[in-house]
Amino acid sequence: MSLEKAKKWRMDQLQRALFFHRKFHEYGMIELAEELDQLKGERYEWALEALGISEIAWNIAIHRGIKPVLVFCHPDVIMENPRRIAYYRMLAILSQKSMQNIGLPTQKHEFESEQLDREKARSLAITFNKIISAIVEDDPEITVRELDMLRAMSAGTQADGSWRNRKGDEAEEAIKALIKARIR
Repeated sequence: MSLEKAKKWRMDQLQRALFFHRKFHEYGMIELAEELDQLKGERYEWALEALGISEIAWNIAIHRGIKPVLVFCHPDVIMENPRRIAYYRMLAILSQKSMQNIGLPTQKHEFESEQLDREKARSLAITFNKIISAIVEDDPEITVRELDMLRAMSAGTQADGSWRNRKGDEAEEAIKALIKARIR
């Protein structure tokens, strides 16, 4: 690799790392996890079947000492603060695009705190909980740390998509500038 190419690569990687770090804070992952950790989950009615939570997954979480509100989505929890949707969506490893594709867009709730109606909150909770239940059932030794890492992986994937879009936008602008210059 040439010296110039290596220098360009390092600069690109530095910009990417800083972009990911900013996105991490923009997503509010730490704040959401801390907020949920402070919730008294026992105040919610956890009708497992109605919420899409498998009894096996519930029992695994309870026996591992994991607060249910840190693992499973309750409609009231996301209605109280719609930004919490991001926590559960990322825990279920679902992209915003996939949520939009199934008719349950989340972006306005996650970033603009647009309020949810009860039916959409219930649909989101069931969607998240079915996937989260499968993940928990697949790993009976799951820990809170592992849940954190799943959310981090999902946030990284989302940030990577944003990074690729940004790079594409920059390339598009460069091409437009070249075309305009050529026309002039």
